[in-house]
Amino acid sequence: MSTSDDSSAERANEPPITRIETIKIVPTWAGLLMPLLALYEDGDRAYARAELIRMAMFADTAADAADALHQIAHQTDMQGNAVERNREQMRELAREALDAFARVPKPATPSHQSDNDG
Repeated sequence: MSTSDDSSAERANEPPITRIETIKIVPTWAGLLMPLLALYEDGDRAYARAELIRMAMFADTAADAADALHQIAHQTDMQGNAVERNREQMRELAREALDAFARVPKPATPSHQSDNDG
């Protein structure tokens, strides 16, 4: 029969518990493309298709935002011609680029989740 003193001695011999810091993981095209293609081939095609379309829309929006940032940074118009902009015009261009991201659809829900939820 063990006593509380015995368990304290056992814990003293164990390695200390290491705390791992939580990190935020953001998926990338490179990291998600192959799993989504596999899911499209062998699993939930509607979910994979919706996510691929959403990712394509997000990539297009990011390219448009990069163009807007280039215009702001280099003081050019959409054709690359030099143009003077005041602060408010630059802010409006940046706001329009950010607002475009709000129009990208929310992530899709896998079919098996929606079937079980309701």
